[in-house]
Amino acid sequence: MKQVFEIDWVDDTTWDAFIQTSNQNNVFSQSQVIKCFDLDYKFLTVRKNGEALLGFPIIFDEYKQSTFLPYLYYQAPLFSKIIDQMVNHRRYNYIQQLTETALVALTSNFASLAFKTHPSITDMRPYLRFKTDQLVGVTIIPNYTAVVTPVETGIVELKKKYRKDRRQDLKYASSAGFEISEINDVEILLDIVSQNFLRKGVGFPDYDRTVLGNIARLSQKGGFGRIYGVKTSTGEIVAAQFVLLDSKTMHAVATGAKDEHDQGVGSMLVHHCIIEALKNNLSFDFNGANSAYLADFKHSFNAELKTYFKILWRKN
Repeated sequence: MKQVFEIDWVDDTTWDAFIQTSNQNNVFSQSQVIKCFDLDYKFLTVRKNGEALLGFPIIFDEYKQSTFLPYLYYQAPLFSKIIDQMVNHRRYNYIQQLTETALVALTSNFASLAFKTHPSITDMRPYLRFKTDQLVGVTIIPNYTAVVTPVETGIVELKKKYRKDRRQDLKYASSAGFEISEINDVEILLDIVSQNFLRKGVGFPDYDRTVLGNIARLSQKGGFGRIYGVKTSTGEIVAAQFVLLDSKTMHAVATGAKDEHDQGVGSMLVHHCIIEALKNNLSFDFNGANSAYLADFKHSFNAELKTYFKILWRKN
């Protein structure tokens, strides 16, 4: 049966209240984080009888174009837990119709759309079926991440499941005198992350640096972001990892290391983050495991494969 839904563009406060009702809720969908991208944004909800059942945050430029942005994951769609509690046939129909309703509204108001789905969203049929004369087509690209989940057996048993070379890395880094501590200086993080770009022969894009700095400062002040630094015995910081935390997950957002220090410090950082996450009963999400080299490294910590999707449309 065809349902009748209402479209509602809501303010930040209403949006932040809605995402608390969704199992897709994560730190990247919060309005305070979305503001860090220094672009226009709107929050769309689809309602039935006044109850918000689906939400889409849209970040866009002056041409009403939405593109993939650095350091942004899992932003849409977000379904109310009411949908998850439905019987299968009812949930299927609601998801199809809610998504179609949202897409009609979005494609009528924007020149392009680009977002990354939450790993819990596995049904791409609503996007594949959606047709409009105003669209050149839909591109759906599977992406992959690696996630370490809390285990009842504890850290020691988890470490035994690391691949042998990772365990050797940890021993080497420890014997070399490296130590990890939380640091507060965002500029140190930005300078170290820039080393990743320099090694590739390119500069750290100004926009990316600004956004990362915005998110790091906001999250540190708000208590949901941390920067871990690896120090030598002389106190020099040679590597750093920035993470964001929400109620379920610690997310790896940005990392870097000075080129001359590659003596297991990367493995040491990851292991430290996993320990900190599991201490708080959180999963640790690498937030990306797509290239062959990085995927091999991340899964060597016994991280589980998760799939998410990049979805892109544009008008004629």
